[in-house]
Formats: sequence, C-alpha cells, structure tokens
Amino acid sequence: MKDKMTALEAEKAAFEGKLSGMDEESPIRVHPGLSDLYREKVANLTAALNKPDLRTAAANQIRSLISEIRIVPEGDSLQIELVGELAGLMTLSEKTKARGDATGCS
Repeated sequence: MKDKMTALEAEKAAFEGKLSGMDEESPIRVHPGLSDLYREKVANLTAALNKPDLRTAAANQIRSLISEIRIVPEGDSLQIELVGELAGLMTLSEKTKARGDATGCS
C-alpha cells in the first residue's frame, strides 16, 4: 500500500510540474460590437423558434452549436454547463464587457 501511495504521489508531483510549466493563455480579444450582434441573433432565433414552419430548422441550428451538456451538482442545486460554440458566444454576450477568460464553457 505504501509503495502504491509513493508512486501516486510521484505521479501527482509530475503532473503538477507539467501544469506549472504551461504558459497561461493570452486573453481573447473580440470586436466590441460582437455582443450586440449576438443579442440581435438570439432575438431573431427566438422569433424563428416561435414560428411553426421554422422551428425545426432553428432547433437544429442550436443543436449544431452544442457539443456537450453537463449537469454539475453545486450545493443544493444543479448547474448546467453548455460546451461548444454556443457556450463561447453566450459568454461574450453578457452585459458586462467582453471577458478574456472565455473558455467555451458557460
């Protein structure tokens, strides 16, 4: 058991060494009007989802932007994370100024 624990601690130290040696990603710079454009596109999408003849096509477009949906327990509630192109765009559309820490997960 002690040998296994020593091996795991050595592996952990190796991983921590690799992580500390990695360069931090530089902030993402985006056009200042991108969030306004995105809000407009979401409004158009909402209108399309409310039209029966366009609903299927609009839903397929949304599905194509999401690669994964994660449900993560957080205290007494659940947090939903969208992974993919849609998540990155949602991060940029926040009312606050565009953040440089957008990771494609929202």
